[in-house]
Amino acid sequence: MDDRDVETLELTGWAGEAVAAMSVPEERDDWEKVNGVWVPDGTIMLEPRDQYDKALIGVAHQGGTHYAVYSRKEALRITVEMSVADYEAEKRDGAEMDPDRDPETDGLEHFDFNVTGSIGAGFPVFMLDDEDE
Repeated sequence: MDDRDVETLELTGWAGEAVAAMSVPEERDDWEKVNGVWVPDGTIMLEPRDQYDKALIGVAHQGGTHYAVYSRKEALRITVEMSVADYEAEKRDGAEMDPDRDPETDGLEHFDFNVTGSIGAGFPVFMLDDEDE
């Protein structure tokens, strides 16, 4: 690989100062470009990809493992939207609905327990946004 085959990225810290620079391939057979981010094959990604890929903001690497990095705010918004859409589809299909059920709360609980609650080597991580505590 020569210099023409790489793109140099500058990594910045919280205050916007440059903390490191790295080179990433412009194109590799074993990487996929997703939402403008190069993702190595074998990286665990959130499903369904057609929804969650929009929330992908980067890939982290530690200890030989790649981690998909998602915007927490965007992934949460997507999860709640899917929960509401599922609720509306069930209702439209004539399913008997619990009058106390709140699809937005269902989405929040699903996100906290099943999405961000899944931890381990290679599982996706979530970048906190300014509004997150």
